[in-house]
Amino acid sequence: MKKLSLFITVISFTFLVACEKESNENSINIASLPAAITNYINTNYADYSIDEAQKDTLCDGTAGIEVELKKKNSEDITLFFSKENTFILKEEEIQYNALPTAVQTFFSSNYPNYNLPKDADKITLANGNVQYEIDIKEKTTKVEKEVITNSDGTSKICER
Repeated sequence: MKKLSLFITVISFTFLVACEKESNENSINIASLPAAITNYINTNYADYSIDEAQKDTLCDGTAGIEVELKKKNSEDITLFFSKENTFILKEEEIQYNALPTAVQTFFSSNYPNYNLPKDADKITLANGNVQYEIDIKEKTTKVEKEVITNSDGTSKICER
């Protein structure tokens, strides 16, 4: 019985280490972030601290670096930089009911068989344009989608 218990413990530990390694595959050591990114953050978000960074890909396929920032008594924000370390966008979590009415109408009209979430993301692009992203789940199949629309809810920007 002791051998079986030891075997299960070893297998469980191996599985946990393998899962942890897989989830950290895209992680970037904060100290190794390119100077262009840290300079941008220090200049524009001096009162925030970098919580984590990772390689990521936007809905449109743009690959780059995502950096999560934290500030005491404030919501976290996420910044996305291109592979060339150029600022692309800022993402902030907002309540779904805080979305513009036209954007809410876009989602309820175009995705009637999907559960709408409690929160959404406001995306502010480097040029100042605003988009909104929500993660939705189909009611019966439970298929999940990430959908981004423009700020007036007249068109879908991206879906995956």
